[in-house]
Amino acid sequence: MAAPGIDLVLWGLAVLVFGVGDVVTTTVGIRYFGLKETNPVVVRLMGPRPTATETVAFKVVVLGLAGAVYRGIEALVGFPATLLVPLLILGVGIWAVQSNLFYLWLAHKRDTTD
Repeated sequence: MAAPGIDLVLWGLAVLVFGVGDVVTTTVGIRYFGLKETNPVVVRLMGPRPTATETVAFKVVVLGLAGAVYRGIEALVGFPATLLVPLLILGVGIWAVQSNLFYLWLAHKRDTTD
């Protein structure tokens, strides 16, 4: 690992956004606003309304697989190619959280105007 600082920052952001941010916004949407999960993989595995525990378990598995891919890339190619893995997870997390926030906003707006 040629630049442990940048890897650590990217992984921290990826876990924070993809792990924590998506879990919180998904759980709030499902539990308090009656929204449904739209990720087809999650829906197939856990249904349209997974519990917070199921969502966390899914994130742990995904992050674990991403860590394994990271180690494989690290062994084969090394830095800077390794940065692609946490960047991809971070990108997916940003997309998921912003999408969840949009639907939470719509649900809140619907509930306050009825």
